[in-house]
Amino acid sequence: MDNNQLENKDTAALLREIAALQRQNARIGRIAAAVGIVLAVALLVSLIVIVPKLTGTLNQAHTTLGELQQTIQRLNASLDTLDGLGENLKTFSDESTETLNKLLNTLNAIDLDALTRSIQGFNSVLEGLSNFRLFG
Repeated sequence: MDNNQLENKDTAALLREIAALQRQNARIGRIAAAVGIVLAVALLVSLIVIVPKLTGTLNQAHTTLGELQQTIQRLNASLDTLDGLGENLKTFSDESTETLNKLLNTLNAIDLDALTRSIQGFNSVLEGLSNFRLFG
């Protein structure tokens, strides 16, 4: 065989390899394109299904947070009222304690022996008056 024929056979084999590789690359490209299209369709379907549900959930969360904020404000107002009542109760308690202390001091200041003697003297005066008859 001559050199020219060997080169033609080698060139033909190389061209067949190149053609096979190009067919393989084209097949891989088509598969990649098909996978990309399937992923894009799956993404669109999931967005169509998930986005409305997510929007509804977010709206519900926003409403719930608004209601929670109103509840917290009412609770805060109730706690302020309770603080005021506690202060009033403390003031009342302090005044009651002071009044009770004054009463106890007054009771302690009374001389019971002198009071007993006075009552006995008053009783003897009343007995004397009961025996006194102005008419008859």
